[in-house]
Amino acid sequence: MKLMSHLVERSRMLDDIACADDFGDMPDLEKRILAILSLFETNRKSGNADEYVFPDSRRIRPTLVGIKSFLREGAAIDIEKMRASTEQLLRRKLVAKKSDCYFLSDSGKRVGKIFRIERMSKGYDNLLSRTGNSKAYSLFCEHVFGKDLSQFNVLDMEQLDTLIEKLELKPSEVALDLGCGNGRIAEYISDLTGAKMVGLDFAAEVIKNAQQQTVDKKDRLTYVPGDMNELSFKEGSFDAIISIDTLYFVESIDATIRRLKKLLKPPNGRLAIFYDQTCDPDESRDILLPENTKVGVALSSNGLAYETVDYTTNSKDIWIREIKAAEELKELFVKEDNADIYEDRVQDAKRTLEKIEDGRHVRYFYLAKLKK
Repeated sequence: MKLMSHLVERSRMLDDIACADDFGDMPDLEKRILAILSLFETNRKSGNADEYVFPDSRRIRPTLVGIKSFLREGAAIDIEKMRASTEQLLRRKLVAKKSDCYFLSDSGKRVGKIFRIERMSKGYDNLLSRTGNSKAYSLFCEHVFGKDLSQFNVLDMEQLDTLIEKLELKPSEVALDLGCGNGRIAEYISDLTGAKMVGLDFAAEVIKNAQQQTVDKKDRLTYVPGDMNELSFKEGSFDAIISIDTLYFVESIDATIRRLKKLLKPPNGRLAIFYDQTCDPDESRDILLPENTKVGVALSSNGLAYETVDYTTNSKDIWIREIKAAEELKELFVKEDNADIYEDRVQDAKRTLEKIEDGRHVRYFYLAKLKK
């Protein structure tokens, strides 16, 4: 189901939720708190009660201070204003309080998910629009990845060449790019192979722009807004499906791969996935083996045979190049009013390199095929 239709349908459900207030008129801070609490629930709990582990290894409890840390202007928001907003959400029965932590009620989970998806979509639209129009980011991609395809992942040309070589797409085939962003990678693959590509992403404005920019290639390029958690394509629609650093954002990797398997066209359907996995310092390093990552386990449990390529060393070099390129282009990023993009890339690279050096982070390419 397309994302916007999905949001409309979910919004209609709000009339049946515990309180009768008009959620469309809810103050923005309350909506943001619900979206942040929904974000908490997409991450796993640590061994410590009420503490959640985020992808960047931060461990945060859903207290007022923890929630506030996710607000861009969090430092400027008075804690008493946060407290007043959470108290209002308690009265609405959208959240519950346990000690100093806040959690979504069943009805709050439904509302929070809607606000989370809406805000992620708007934020991602904004980010991709800015990077797509940034000279600094274009140069950054050329320096780091070898070609400017507006990458917002860790995919350099060596990895992309492997994907294209392994998939062996033909002009007669159709492939789905799951979480395609601005569609530049899908376009590149189609240009090289002649295959028809369908790009799906939840950022509606980005999809609209991709459609407009490739109108002369519409016979083989299609871009649609959609939710990776609720794919509505017919079974057997695709000869191949590509996921480049997107499975981190689904609610269940196992359930998503089960759906993707059904979308593959037998007997030669194949699934190409790039995926990074990290383990905590107190976890066994065994979960970093390709067969033990979340993707490896999900592929096996869904009866998909697969091969892997270890790109950990390659990705380490990429992260090092990211820091170097970002520092060289810092002045241009600042001049464009994109200092936050520079800072995000540098900090993300430093965090990831630390985990790679510590032996707690890996990157794999998976190629799975239907069993004949």
